Amino acid sequence: ENSWNKTAYERFGNGLETFGVLTFALPGMPLIYSGQEAGNNKVIKFFEKDTIDFSSFPLENFYSKLTKMKSTSPALMHGERGGQMIEIANGADAHVMSFFRKKDDSKILFVFNLSNKEQKITLKSPDLAGTVTDSFGADTKPAPMADKLSLKLKPWEYKVYKYSN
Repeated sequence: ENSWNKTAYERFGNGLETFGVLTFALPGMPLIYSGQEAGNNKVIKFFEKDTIDFSSFPLENFYSKLTKMKSTSPALMHGERGGQMIEIANGADAHVMSFFRKKDDSKILFVFNLSNKEQKITLKSPDLAGTVTDSFGADTKPAPMADKLSLKLKPWEYKVYKYSN
């Protein structure tokens, strides 16, 4: 992927983590390419031996969290075992994507600002109500969520709310 389409940094810029979370949230099996966990920022030579600097792993915790969430949440399993994707209207333009992945008691809400501009949104759904943990936020304590959620998303910001049973 890197050899054909350049580095993830070149393709996604400041949206690198946002699109990383999105690939793990969507149905299917995500892949981590050519040293992404090591923050590889060089194009790998095609059909020639080339090395990737694995002396540090600046994105290790990020990808570890995503792979753990993907492998332990029934809603995020791939194929028929995974949960359905339920879009939630957010009152914004096409630059904001919001949806649940849900299977049985496993439910996760994803909200993505897919732009370099701040976005203000409001989600309204009875399915929003419950106790959630902000999976990538600073405060990881479970908190109640109402059936309406207003957010101001910074450029390329994403939110991942995992519901408690």
